[in-house]
Amino acid sequence: MCVATHYEGDPTDNTKDFHKWFKQLIKEKQQPFSGMKYTIFGLGDKSYELYNEMGIYFDSSYEKLGAKRLYPLGASDAEAFTTEDDFLKWKENIWQELFKEYEGQSSE
Repeated sequence: MCVATHYEGDPTDNTKDFHKWFKQLIKEKQQPFSGMKYTIFGLGDKSYELYNEMGIYFDSSYEKLGAKRLYPLGASDAEAFTTEDDFLKWKENIWQELFKEYEGQSSE
């Protein structure tokens, strides 16, 4: 998942409903993502007080909702204009980790 943080830690307009739904699932202590595997790259700006808040929120929330993290949370900094470099550095080892996770599993 790639998710951006808007202003002071808010979800972007196209993420608001998804964020609200996640909050409700956590409140109800549901585990709808049991068996799901995920990784997240957050788009943020260090000039704001809550840097990359949505990436951090969804990373911990997926885990609370039963999913398994496959690769550490990545983060970019729009203030430094390093978003692309941050992403390229984050994804350097992602394929190795994914191959390790799925090695030997049948496609059937």
